[in-house]
Amino acid sequence: MTGAANCDPLAACANTPGGFTCTCPPGYQGDGTSCADVDECLTLTDNCSDDADCLNTVGGFVCTCKVGFDGSGVQCFDIDECAGDLDNCSENASCENAAGSFVCTCNKGYMGDGVTCEDWNECDLQLDNCSDFAICTNTPGGFSCACAKGYTGDGVVCGDVDECQDAPCDVQASCVNTPGGFGCACNAGWEGDGFTCKDINECMAGGNNCHADAACTNNSGAFSCACKPGYSGDGVLCVDVDECANGTHNCSPDATCTNSQGAF
Repeated sequence: MTGAANCDPLAACANTPGGFTCTCPPGYQGDGTSCADVDECLTLTDNCSDDADCLNTVGGFVCTCKVGFDGSGVQCFDIDECAGDLDNCSENASCENAAGSFVCTCNKGYMGDGVTCEDWNECDLQLDNCSDFAICTNTPGGFSCACAKGYTGDGVVCGDVDECQDAPCDVQASCVNTPGGFGCACNAGWEGDGFTCKDINECMAGGNNCHADAACTNNSGAFSCACKPGYSGDGVLCVDVDECANGTHNCSPDATCTNSQGAF
């Protein structure tokens, strides 16, 4: 072959018997007559660390450790900003190193992003552990609890005085202790304000469940039902007695017995 070689300007030309060869240099690809840059970063043929950024260059690439890491780019090591006093955490925060970074966390009793921390009002934010029957007072970085009037305890646990032990409820009433007080309620079958209770006449007031064919009898705090003559049952449910069928009638042998409701 005669004449000038047609290799790419970036390619290496090698003479051979009767001809020549063109070879693209490292970092390039092609047939030698045409050479194009290889993007090692895009094709993942670089040797950069996982903690480094790869930057393609003409015929090569550059590895640079990411922020928070130090090294050659091929090897990158985490920087401990907390130990090296390189963090910007608040004096009321703790610094915790993380891969390539750090985390600032406000100390207990403070709130913020860790860079800025302010005392929080645990009482207003309902972050205290005071009893429901205690008064919460905010303090720098904390809070205090004091039992409210009528209660006793350390503020975290407050015990109510059980007024029911001495409450003047009626003997036919039950006493229910409530936070800071008590209530009296008349028992079933009785009515009143709890301090004075009187028997309810369920037979007169219509508060009974006796059957229509039963007689209602009022009792102290209750009532009873009894089926009327000619009926049988528990008083709540009464059914007609068929005197003719069961032979309890007093008809003459020469008479016909006909049953009727409650009679014959």
